[in-house]
Amino acid sequence: MQIEASSPVWAPLLDEKTAKYGQGIILGEFMNLTHNYTYAEGSLYGDNRLVEHVKEPTGGDVTLGTTWLPFRAYEAMFGVVSPTANERITVGNPETRYGGLGFVSKGKREGKVFYTANWIYKTSFTAPNDAITTKSGNIQFNTPSMSGKSALLPNLKIDHKWDYKTFEEALNKVYSLANINDGTFVGQPYIFPDNGAAISATTPITIVSNTPDAEIRYTTDGTEPTTASTLYEAPINLNSSSTVKAIAVSGDNVSSISYKKFII
Repeated sequence: MQIEASSPVWAPLLDEKTAKYGQGIILGEFMNLTHNYTYAEGSLYGDNRLVEHVKEPTGGDVTLGTTWLPFRAYEAMFGVVSPTANERITVGNPETRYGGLGFVSKGKREGKVFYTANWIYKTSFTAPNDAITTKSGNIQFNTPSMSGKSALLPNLKIDHKWDYKTFEEALNKVYSLANINDGTFVGQPYIFPDNGAAISATTPITIVSNTPDAEIRYTTDGTEPTTASTLYEAPINLNSSSTVKAIAVSGDNVSSISYKKFII
C-alpha cells in the first residue's frame, strides 16, 4: 500500500481529560512524518516457560518535516519568546507545549483510493535546528524538521484515524479537530510583548494579524472582545496591570480570542 500525506496542522491542547483544543495552526506543506511507538513490556516465567508477556504502548517518537512554519507556531509549539511583531528569541528551559497533530494521508487498497484523517492526540516538539549555507553549484533548500514526543491521554488514547472517500472529507475532519474552518479561517491575532512580561506605562502593546485585510478588535478590562469592541488602529499603552484580549475579524468570520497578561 502506497501512502501520500498533506495538510499538517497543530492545535494547542487545553484540557487532556476532554481532549479539548484551541485554535489550530496550519504548518506549511507536508514533507514527511515518522511516528514510532514506544512500549513498556515485561515477561513472567514459571516452570522454565514463558507464562505471560505484556507489551503496552506508552507514547512515541515523532519527527515532522514541513516546507515552512508560520510565526505563531514558534510561540505556540516551542515557547519561543516574541517581544515584538518582527522578532523571536529562543530561551532556555521553555514551558513544554502540548498539542494535537493532524494531517491527511492518501492510500490505495485493492485498486481503490481512500483518504485518512490522522490525529495524534498529545504531542510536544522542540524547535527545528538552523541550517544555513552559502550559495554554491547546487541549490539547497533548508526546511523545518521537528522532533518530538507523543504521549497518552488519561483515557490511554494515542492517535485516531478516520477513512473517507474524498480528500475534502478527510481535510474537513482534521480542520474540525484543530478548530480551523477552511475557507473562512481567520487566524488568532498576535499580541506583543510576550505573555506575562513586566512592562512600563510607556511600553507599546502591538497587535497584529496574519489574515489579509482582517481588522482587530480588543479589550483591556478583562471582558471578551466582540465585533463591537474597540478597533485596533495603533499600538496601545496600559496605565495598570491588565489582560489584553483581541480577535481578528474578516467579513462575517471571527477568530478565536488571543489574550496576554501584562504587569506594570
